Amino acid sequence: MRLNGRTRDIIDIICMTGLDLLANAGRPHSAMMRSNGWDDFDQGRRRLQNLRKRGLIDWQDEPERESWVPQVTYAGKELLAHLVDPETYWNAKWDGRWRLMTFDLGRGEYRSRKRLDTWLANRRFGRLQGSIWISPRPYSDWAKQIDGMEIDPRDALFFDGHPLGGLDSKEVVSKAWDFAKINELHEAYLRFHERTSHPSSSAGDVEETFASWYREESNLWRELMAIDPLLPSVLHPPAYKGRQSWDARKQAFVSWKTRLETSPS
Repeated sequence: MRLNGRTRDIIDIICMTGLDLLANAGRPHSAMMRSNGWDDFDQGRRRLQNLRKRGLIDWQDEPERESWVPQVTYAGKELLAHLVDPETYWNAKWDGRWRLMTFDLGRGEYRSRKRLDTWLANRRFGRLQGSIWISPRPYSDWAKQIDGMEIDPRDALFFDGHPLGGLDSKEVVSKAWDFAKINELHEAYLRFHERTSHPSSSAGDVEETFASWYREESNLWRELMAIDPLLPSVLHPPAYKGRQSWDARKQAFVSWKTRLETSPS
């Protein structure tokens, strides 16, 4: 199931802050609405109704329009775990084997190459060299997925195994992913939290302040998640800052949860 940015943001906010936030906040839905650019309540409600129809969120219908509390369904949580929760990936057990993909597409097949590049990025493959890509994750009908993109599956080959000749797993990781760049983004993300960790008590409307903070934070987080392969922890380079970033994100949302719950109506 494909989710657009605003849909991801709604589920992200509900899960990161805790469902009780929306029940206890002074203005329970304005923070969620504003952070998605919906100043009009009815516009936001229509969007949420669409998510409800898709089975991603649900709520008990109440006569007062602001008394309902959206909750993320099991399907929504399962989908979110693969979108924004890095611990799902870090805690995965690695079987010690690599899945390698190589493809042969002509330079004139631009659209096919573009679709394949997107597919590889979404599945967090690393580029070992040229058109050889690698992943530590188990094979999962990838050939069928390639076929579904109108790419001849015979043009993309998959292999399963481990390197020979003394190349160890840490060296494979360093060749396939640019962890210098990845850590630069983690450091920028951590600096953002250092800069915004103590907002002024006179910063004005709390919900609007949160919405502004979340728009900047989520842009940085999405940029980071777009290139971090989220490898199983056994494959993490020594200087990897992923867990520091994730801890900072969780702590920031705990802090915002408290501020939003105690803000005046």
